[in-house]
Amino acid sequence: MQSAFNERLRRPGSATRLSRLRREMEARKVLSTRDDVRLPPMAAPLLLDREQSAYLRHASERLVALLTTELGRYVPHEPDLLDALRIGAELRPFLRDALSTNVTVARCDFLWSAEGWKVVEVNIGGAVGGLDVLDYNELAEADPAIGPFLREHGLSAGSPIAALADAALAACARLGTASSRPVLAIVDSPTYEPLFHLAHRTLARHYAARGFRVVIRHQRRLSLRDGHLYADDTHVDLVHRQFIIEDMLEEPAAAVPVFEAARAGNVAIVTGFREEFLGGKGMLAILRAAAERGVLPADDARLMRAVVPETYLLHRPAGRAFAGSGDGHDRLRHPGAAREWVVKPSIGSSGGEVTLGPAVNDETFQAAVAAATVSNQAWVAQRYVPSDLVDLPFLQGQELTFRGCQIHPSFFVTQGRTTGAWTRVVPGRKPGLIAMANGALYGGVFLED
Repeated sequence: MQSAFNERLRRPGSATRLSRLRREMEARKVLSTRDDVRLPPMAAPLLLDREQSAYLRHASERLVALLTTELGRYVPHEPDLLDALRIGAELRPFLRDALSTNVTVARCDFLWSAEGWKVVEVNIGGAVGGLDVLDYNELAEADPAIGPFLREHGLSAGSPIAALADAALAACARLGTASSRPVLAIVDSPTYEPLFHLAHRTLARHYAARGFRVVIRHQRRLSLRDGHLYADDTHVDLVHRQFIIEDMLEEPAAAVPVFEAARAGNVAIVTGFREEFLGGKGMLAILRAAAERGVLPADDARLMRAVVPETYLLHRPAGRAFAGSGDGHDRLRHPGAAREWVVKPSIGSSGGEVTLGPAVNDETFQAAVAAATVSNQAWVAQRYVPSDLVDLPFLQGQELTFRGCQIHPSFFVTQGRTTGAWTRVVPGRKPGLIAMANGALYGGVFLED
């Protein structure tokens, strides 16, 4: 599908149209999250054919289900996870139990490789990037160089934020919210709320379009009164939680009003604290080990072995439920291991503290392994997935070219169902995080139904 699309874009006039589209996207700050940082948009969306789309949708839904609602299939005593993943005392009260008012949104991050699709992370929570890809997709669909091809081939993108807003409205209805226009608070930490105000305003616009009255606040401007949550003097019906577990390590008490109101069943929440924890990188090690031990249903075990790269905790947790999840130590010590492995903290975001073995020398890699091994936090080693390149359209000035790219599509799952995707891409084979600092571009994904 992508190859046929590329051929269509080689027609005369495409470069002029795509240049105009890029200017419009940049003017509207599409996909950007900060007023002072612009995420560069892709010249055109990534297209996936029916077989790829079906596989990635199914894999995403099964990954999220096994990590959340079906966790009991391979972790019989869930509180043991807190020990296995080295969760400190300050966070444990937030993570022990599922909240009945929770609305789960997740993002499964895939890479295309010579061995097929591989999931390198599953992020669960309202702070996942790309929820607002609808703005990019609507501009792409309206573009005369892109829209006709999408319609001719029955390609669609869905809308993760619209699906999430609808699920949030349903959660408010279950709470018995009296107002026909429930109050939604987009809540971040005091540190990040001013930095990411553009992202918050974009979310607010989409939620308002689906029927919410929206306020934007940081945690310290919330209060708990008789079990109900207030933003200043405004009663809150639903919280879109932008602050994450990583932020809570600095000031866990700031999360108490949201947590207690949700636990009392008086406010709905996108997404619960427990569910975000279950999206930690260490859980892929535990899930992969469960697939190897044969404790998952046969179809799930085959899928997890195929799609989840070898992933190991850099410590060996006690308990049969976690057998095998910390068995990767010997693989990391042989000469040349740096070419094959990535070291990551189990709790972390935006690529922070990740050591990508093929991008560093052996000495640096082994130092990272040694530091992670003696840490009192949970760290993982994951088999490095070298990308197979896919030719994509690129604008260089006003000229349209095609370059081989590493592609990193992410599928969103809301309340158990896939709702759309976005992607990051970077040209060339050079190992590195697919991030703006390494030349990444950002855009939508259209899927053949």
